[in-house]
Amino acid sequence: MVFGNSQAKQTKETEIERDRLYQKVGKLQVELIGLPRSSYYREGLAGQETPKNLEFMRLIDNEYTDHPFYGTRQIRNVLRRKGHKINRKRVQRLMQKNWNSIHCTEAEYQQGSSPK
Repeated sequence: MVFGNSQAKQTKETEIERDRLYQKVGKLQVELIGLPRSSYYREGLAGQETPKNLEFMRLIDNEYTDHPFYGTRQIRNVLRRKGHKINRKRVQRLMQKNWNSIHCTEAEYQQGSSPK
């Protein structure tokens, strides 16, 4: 039994050493090409919307233009009746993104400014 414990301990130690070596190699590779390590681990398309989401944003915007008093639940219901599979949280996120990009603030609205 003692033999099994020491062999398991050696295996664990070699795994730890291998992980440390991989970390060092990764750091060296990133340093060689002059890339920050945080950029190396970052996802490629973060922050970009898929074509399906862009289509949903267009549909949401059209519906909101026709019915500005509709909230996320009502817009979700309208889109579902039109045959789209979408949930309320997605509608909420896309509406927020749309709102931040095309609508002006209340102060700008009162002054008669156009949206940013």
